[in-house]
Amino acid sequence: MKILINHKISAKALNALKDKPLELKMAKVAQAQLKNYLKEHEIEAVVVGKDTEIHKGIIEDCSSLQLIINTVENNTNIDLNAAKANNIKVLNCGDVSARSAAELVFAHIFSGARNLHNANRDMPLEGETNFKSLQKSYTNALELEGKTLGLIGWNSVATEVAKIGLGLGMHLMVNDKNTDPKNLSIEFANKQKVDFNLETNTKEEVLKAADFLSLHHNPEKQYTIGKKEMETMKPNAGIINVTNGKLVDEVALVKALDDKKIRFAGLDRFEKEPNPEIQLLMNPAISLSPNIAARSVDVREKESMKIAELILNQTNL
Repeated sequence: MKILINHKISAKALNALKDKPLELKMAKVAQAQLKNYLKEHEIEAVVVGKDTEIHKGIIEDCSSLQLIINTVENNTNIDLNAAKANNIKVLNCGDVSARSAAELVFAHIFSGARNLHNANRDMPLEGETNFKSLQKSYTNALELEGKTLGLIGWNSVATEVAKIGLGLGMHLMVNDKNTDPKNLSIEFANKQKVDFNLETNTKEEVLKAADFLSLHHNPEKQYTIGKKEMETMKPNAGIINVTNGKLVDEVALVKALDDKKIRFAGLDRFEKEPNPEIQLLMNPAISLSPNIAARSVDVREKESMKIAELILNQTNL
């Protein structure tokens, strides 16, 4: 099988594919040249990432193409209808980044609860001369045990966030369009496993109870968290968004933080990426990161090995 790997994969993954009857082409082909490359080399399978789109024109003009392996979990960069109509199988790497994103949620929660985002700004400037005053200014820190973690939306990342929260002794509340109970298992390093069953709640119930609110669903016409929702929340609550910049009304968020309607926010996604509003970047009540939820050494390795696994499975090697 002729396979174009148009996405970076690890040496370990490539080693798993070597000595197999595969013709691998390792090339980063630009979007504009992709169709011609696939046709010229009679590519039968292609591995792509978020920077590559497989649209209807490519699918219909590349008669040799049989398989698309995609690293984008929701396949938004693939014309699925065209692929189905042309008998092209589309597979993706699933939730390999779920744990990474969930851990970033808690990085922001800990940052806001323990004032680390401000301490990391203040200590280089005043740590040597104003240590005692800084120490006193951060005594309003929060512990997570016994606090309520609210989740709006239920996906692979939310599942991992729930597991971490339960492991920390937090109470869990979930709001989701699918109101069925959520079942999850926590597996520990010693191979022990604990099963949990979580009932779903209304959005208002979650907003009123949550000490920390994490968002895990696709954006809709209106903001999921706007002025009204922030007024419903506890004044000591924090909002975490590593999912999509269109979920939170950023203007309302800044005002709610300035007016002490909520305690803090942790943002990895912004409405105007890659140029977030300066009011967000300079606000001392916001813990910030530049869309790195799915970016880690471990994610890259897991993704690479998943690509190799899918190739071997689909070629029966």
